[in-house]
Amino acid sequence: MYGAKITSIRIARGFTQIYMAKQLGITQNIYSNIETGKGRQDDIMLEKIAKLLSVSLVDIKSHTPIVMNFRDESDSTLMNEMLSQLKLKDRQIEEKDRLIAELVSKIK
Repeated sequence: MYGAKITSIRIARGFTQIYMAKQLGITQNIYSNIETGKGRQDDIMLEKIAKLLSVSLVDIKSHTPIVMNFRDESDSTLMNEMLSQLKLKDRQIEEKDRLIAELVSKIK
């Protein structure tokens, strides 16, 4: 009943079904059944899913679209990690370029 909305939010958050299932302590197959409407969707499980997705149970149950906040603490941690990885890649590219220039100068 709420599976499509849960799926949309999960994908927007960048979570896989496997990740969700592990966090909820269930198998991926059971979680998949929740999203496809084949599984049990009691309020207790929906509340756990909502918390994991950083939305409310009302957001999931509502027929209206929701506006998701991408500025919670876990998102900023993720953003900081991504920025750190980008800076590392930039340094690696600079080092590669330096080595190429050094090799080219030796060839000439």
